[in-house]
Amino acid sequence: MIRKTSQTFLWISAVLMVVSTVALYFYVKNLLREEVEEELFSTMSRVEIALATNKMEFSLAPLVDVSEVTTIEAQILKDTIIYDPSQKEMEEFRELTAYKEINQKKYRISVRNLGH
Repeated sequence: MIRKTSQTFLWISAVLMVVSTVALYFYVKNLLREEVEEELFSTMSRVEIALATNKMEFSLAPLVDVSEVTTIEAQILKDTIIYDPSQKEMEEFRELTAYKEINQKKYRISVRNLGH
């Protein structure tokens, strides 16, 4: 009787451990993705302010890319793989691309953050 109870307890514990490990993995992955996206929107805001005050004179590839465009399109948030010259390899980035009109000029602003 005690052996049967111990085996049952062991199996239930093992199943609960596996389920909680998987749940924790997805929870942490989602939490990290949210943090990366929050940082992207913050960076986008800083770039917009720099463009509005005419202080944006550079791009920092592959993290920030600003270019003038002729049309405004929808905002895009996606995963992408880009060559990172500082690491000299392909890296996974989370990318936010937005089209903004600032000081009567239209811009495509892409900000990226490593992984998620």
